[in-house]
Amino acid sequence: MTCAILVAAVVSWSQSEFDLEPPQVTVTVTEHPTTAEMVEVTVLHPDYPAELLKQQAEAIGRNAGSDSRGIAVFKAGSNERIRFLKARFATDNLIDRKSSTLWLDPIVKAFLGAPDPFTVTSLLVIFDGEKPVSGKTLQDFASKGVELTAKSHESPRAVEYRIVVKSQDPRLVSIPKEHVAKVRPESSGKVSPGPQPTVVALLALAGLAGVALVYFLVSSRQGTKRSGGA
Repeated sequence: MTCAILVAAVVSWSQSEFDLEPPQVTVTVTEHPTTAEMVEVTVLHPDYPAELLKQQAEAIGRNAGSDSRGIAVFKAGSNERIRFLKARFATDNLIDRKSSTLWLDPIVKAFLGAPDPFTVTSLLVIFDGEKPVSGKTLQDFASKGVELTAKSHESPRAVEYRIVVKSQDPRLVSIPKEHVAKVRPESSGKVSPGPQPTVVALLALAGLAGVALVYFLVSSRQGTKRSGGA
């Protein structure tokens, strides 16, 4: 995909994607043939501490009842001026295909409580290669501490969640494993179609200065917003 197409996609996403603030953290979870999950985390803050991201990677596994194995924290990007901090590791229990559950709670809770200016209030979590099961896989959910909405894709196959963290108190952030009745706060707006695959994930992988410039220029004009829909 060329830089021009990515720039257009970023602008389109910022105008039409969920009525939420742009994600500060992108997490991609892929089930390995051994049934372990391979996790890649990308943070967009240019000065995000590597040690903090390592601790959060460890917390994801711990919260899921499994060690985070082989953690690697590194900078990635094709342009030296635009490089993203990433973490890669393996863990378990985030995907259960038998019960059609995609477990977000261990991931979101791992990022709670980070100090300013690294406090995380918006995440994008992508379960690569997964397909939702109607009535079983978690869709929309909202509570005092968190709000999320799901979107599924066929090509490439994936289920993605846009998540807004409304409280850094872990006692208020509890995300169910399975589908619950759709909850829409009164302030929620109508969902517009989003990009496929997610532009932020492409942006983080591409590391293109022009795309990143447009992303940050656009996101700097976005206020804190709310929406939902799958």
